[in-house]
Amino acid sequence: MRFLPIPGYPNYRISQDGEVKRQTGPEKFRTVQSTWDNNGHYRIITLWQDGHRQTYMLHHLVAVTHGLSVGDAKRCIYGSYELKPGARDHVRETLARQIEEWLKEPETYHDEILYYQEFLRQLSTETGNKYKE
Repeated sequence: MRFLPIPGYPNYRISQDGEVKRQTGPEKFRTVQSTWDNNGHYRIITLWQDGHRQTYMLHHLVAVTHGLSVGDAKRCIYGSYELKPGARDHVRETLARQIEEWLKEPETYHDEILYYQEFLRQLSTETGNKYKE
C-alpha cells in the first residue's frame, strides 16, 4: 500500500483506501483512526498542525493527495471499510436516494449511477464477506 504525505500536514500520510498514519519519530508511524460523520454517510478525520486542528472528510484528503476525483476517492474508501452491524439497510437506502437524484441528470452522473447500482447488487448478493452483517 502506497502512503503519500497529505498536503499541508507533513507528519501525516494517507493511502488510496483512506488509511492515515502520523509520524511519531524517525521512520515510525502510527495509524490515526477516522470516524463516521454525524449522518453516518462519510468517514471524517481530525488532523493537527502547529497546535491547530482541522476535520476533513477522508475522501477529500484521498482525492487531493492522490490526484483522484472525489468520486474515485469515495469508491476507493467505501469499498474498503466493513459495514457496522445493521448498517446494510442504511447504505442501501442512501445509495438508492443518491441514484434517484442522479437519474435527474443521467448524462452528468452516468458512471456514478452504474457504480452505485453495481454496489447495491453486491450488497444484495454477496454472502460471507465484509458486507455480511
